[in-house]
Amino acid sequence: MASPNISLKKRLLFILGVFTFFTALLVFRIGWIQIANGQEYQQKAYEQQTNNRTISPKRGTIYDRNMKPLAVSGSVETVTINPQMVRELNKDVDLVAGGLAEILEMTKGNK
Repeated sequence: MASPNISLKKRLLFILGVFTFFTALLVFRIGWIQIANGQEYQQKAYEQQTNNRTISPKRGTIYDRNMKPLAVSGSVETVTINPQMVRELNKDVDLVAGGLAEILEMTKGNK
């Protein structure tokens, strides 16, 4: 059996070089994303994972045998506040609670 000729060896060496170059390029890109932009992507991931979405489904009305409604869905509004964010912004918790109670026309509760 004859050994591979020089042109075949050159071609294989060229293909190996191209694959090595693109592999090194991908490793560099991954490192750049991780090191240079890592903090930004970490923050985006945190926000995405901690985003709470409340989906309130409309339930069907329950009727008695005379078609009088026994149970009807009601709509309510939900107001939430993130205490950690209030602390991070160096806001007075009592002041925020008092302002929120005033807007909602409620009394401020104590712990």
